[in-house]
Amino acid sequence: MIITEFFAKIDNLPKSLNADINTAVHLVCKYQGRQLRDSGEPYLEHIFDVTYQLLQMDCDCDTVIAGCLHDIMEDSSLPIEIISKTFNPRVAFIVEAVSKKPKDCFPDKATRLAEFHERFVECAKIDPNGVIWNKLADRLHNLVTLHGLYHDPRKQERIATETLSFYIPFLDEIAPQLFEEP
Repeated sequence: MIITEFFAKIDNLPKSLNADINTAVHLVCKYQGRQLRDSGEPYLEHIFDVTYQLLQMDCDCDTVIAGCLHDIMEDSSLPIEIISKTFNPRVAFIVEAVSKKPKDCFPDKATRLAEFHERFVECAKIDPNGVIWNKLADRLHNLVTLHGLYHDPRKQERIATETLSFYIPFLDEIAPQLFEEP
């Protein structure tokens, strides 16, 4: 995605959503602006692509803002309380739901992943649209950019396998809820 497309899209949004997305973009640039993805691409491209996907799907404001902030807890020192105060508790809830806890809280990767999956499922039951659409947009971009990990085939396989073994069955089970009228 071209970043100019992202900013052109948000220019056409209602002023309050545009202002909130700009605030979220400012936070992301401040806390994650110098980060690179494993592929060497600027991390902001991933953030803007995920947020753009959520805008394209006409997701609600909180879901879009959370999409912009979806990795900020994992990749920075920004406390969740700042997200809650800056935006609202629902945005903070969604961001926390799609964030893995720090690696040093777990004895191994498998335990960390199992805890995340369990928490993700519980949070998705509380707010299916916000939590699931965020994770799907994130996962879709990760899958589309798997080629950038050509130097790490194990990571490519891990991402693809997790998608097939966890996210696809989970979606099959919960998909009807995503399309119900509120």
